Amino acid sequence: MCLNLKKTILINSKKTFNEKLVKNINTCSICIPIFNEEECLEEFLKNLFLQIDFCSKEFNLIFDVIAVDDGSNDSSLEILQTYCKNEKRLAIYSFEKNTGHQAAIICAMSHSESDLIITMDSDGQDPPESISKFLNTYFETGKEIIIAKRQKRKDGLIKKYTAWLFYRLIIILGLPAESKDAGDFRLITKRVNKMLLAQPKSLQYIRGQIFMLKIDIEIIEINRKERIAGRTKYSLSKMIRLAISSAFVIDPFKVAQLYLGISLIFSFLSLLCGTVFFVLKILKPTYYASGITTLALLILVLFTIIISMIAFQSLYISLLFRSLRNEPIYLERKLD
Repeated sequence: MCLNLKKTILINSKKTFNEKLVKNINTCSICIPIFNEEECLEEFLKNLFLQIDFCSKEFNLIFDVIAVDDGSNDSSLEILQTYCKNEKRLAIYSFEKNTGHQAAIICAMSHSESDLIITMDSDGQDPPESISKFLNTYFETGKEIIIAKRQKRKDGLIKKYTAWLFYRLIIILGLPAESKDAGDFRLITKRVNKMLLAQPKSLQYIRGQIFMLKIDIEIIEINRKERIAGRTKYSLSKMIRLAISSAFVIDPFKVAQLYLGISLIFSFLSLLCGTVFFVLKILKPTYYASGITTLALLILVLFTIIISMIAFQSLYISLLFRSLRNEPIYLERKLD
């Protein structure tokens, strides 16, 4: 009776909200991956729970926070366990060893049974104040996927431009333009969560997989903040691994189209070069082109293209093989 009364008050105070959604949505999980964030974790959790307290009253939702320690070798896990003693809404899971950012997010999502799931980073760059913006957008639009798009990046110069290049490349490979500059700060419904978890775990590129579900997506813009403290734990090798994972989310037909496009471009260039040499030979019979140099350059270019394509196909086949074997992507440790 009390719950229904609160829902009625909320509906009356939020005229633009979808009444059916307000009545049927009761719980929300915040999923956060954590790896060596001891410098900023306490402040982040404090800010997060302040926003959760506000949103609990504003939207009449029951919140819980699912934190996954990705095999940290600092005091991150101890900080979580200490915080958990006074905060019953916090659930902790931990990996035996560092497995990866995307694996930690998948683990957190798999432990959620809430009506809504919000995933975000734990370094403070994804501002907890935006949680209310997610919820407002969801109750107004009813969209099952809401993704935060960064208006500005406050990263280093190298990371900023590699990220710029990365997102443009995956759009060329077939992901929609909406995926540009969209990270892991998002809201999804329970239904979408089940759909994502049903996909092969070995893909590990949720920010790409989510665009392949053919579900309408709402984009909201946020100003990404600087880290609370410390420095990024996303090394160059991890960014390369993420980039490779992103390529295998794309429809293989798109990859085939890319191969065809590359082959057509080089076929056109070869035809053009041949035509130029032929015309020069007709107009100027004494003209002589160094055949060995030309042949060496052509062989070098063609072999580079062929080897790159073979390498890409090998990676694709290996990933398909891992998916068929259904390998576990992480191993949880037992916590007290």
